Amino acid sequence: SQAILSVLPLDTDLKYPISHMKVCHTPDGFRNEAQQEVVSHLASKGFLESQVEAIERFAFYERLSDAQVIVQTGDLRPYANFMFYKGLVTSFQPHSN
Repeated sequence: SQAILSVLPLDTDLKYPISHMKVCHTPDGFRNEAQQEVVSHLASKGFLESQVEAIERFAFYERLSDAQVIVQTGDLRPYANFMFYKGLVTSFQPHSN
């Protein structure tokens, strides 16, 4: 998440600019170690835990089918899947010829 957030701002107009796959057969609000690490990092950047949505596994796959960019990392832990909703990039400077 740190590398992605360094180049892409999140959409702060959305209720949930961050989503992750809900761990199957766990109570609402449960986050595994990988998810807790990402949410903690996001909190250090000013995002609230309430801005992170847990999505049921198959609903997560369905939403992912519309993704514009997929980043695969070396993290092999289960349920370390996140979706970040890109916001407005305001510091774009066109390349001059």
